[in-house]
Amino acid sequence: MRRAPLFIALGLAIACDRRPDASHASVQPAVGSAAKHDLIGTPLPALHFDAWLATGAATAPDSAAPTLYRWWTDSCAYCEASLPAIEALRVRFEPRGLRVVAVYHPKPPRDVAPTTIREAADRFGYHGLIAVDRDWSELSRFYLSTGDRAATSASFLVDRAGIIRFVHPGPEIRASDSAYADLERAIESALSLAPRARG
Repeated sequence: MRRAPLFIALGLAIACDRRPDASHASVQPAVGSAAKHDLIGTPLPALHFDAWLATGAATAPDSAAPTLYRWWTDSCAYCEASLPAIEALRVRFEPRGLRVVAVYHPKPPRDVAPTTIREAADRFGYHGLIAVDRDWSELSRFYLSTGDRAATSASFLVDRAGIIRFVHPGPEIRASDSAYADLERAIESALSLAPRARG
């Protein structure tokens, strides 16, 4: 049985983009902060999503592959601005063995039709594998419940051993950001330690 998500206990204090009383600037990561996040070097627990929505040839990620997870929702302007950058990473690195998973967490938590989720991802410019964290419980378990987190729309790179190698705390990441360049380097490093995908 899945545990109740942390944000319910907090009275919905954590929003996709930011805490209600925080300014946009207060949740923007400082330059280099993603590389120093407290979860770097810790194992990501096994994630149990409510659904997988495969697109094209994409399937659930190989547990031995480096994986980039990005939590997003269709009511978040930061997610809409970020998913094209995540898509660019998917297109560039998936052929080399990276798996990219856009994890949909509806706000407020509820059941959402798979077609609605896919249409939102397409509209935002993402065309890869989607997982569904309907009540945010997976994100709550390893992230929201482990520190002071300003946003749920965060990104995590995990190596093939299941160790978190990069965290972008959100709410927004763009290809022009210095943190994006840091993420690219982290992906290159993770792929250099992983076997190449078969063609």
